[in-house]
Amino acid sequence: MKYLLTTMLAVTGSVIIIFSLKKCKIRYIILSALTGIAALFAADVISGFFDFNIQINALTLCASAVGGIPGVILVNILSILFH
Repeated sequence: MKYLLTTMLAVTGSVIIIFSLKKCKIRYIILSALTGIAALFAADVISGFFDFNIQINALTLCASAVGGIPGVILVNILSILFH
């Protein structure tokens, strides 16, 4: 669990640095967060058909909101690896 939190913090920090370097508009950041959250819920529905399950909690919501679709992919990969 310690490594998972460290990884999530590293991803969050990286995304914040990338957004600040690109001088992105707030609309793009909000759209990316909403896309990530929608992708998380879609991945949760789809994962029900396979052998793994994504637990939706504050950590996965933050990872998908900050990381967008790459954050959801990271949550899926970590869910499969630690299943």
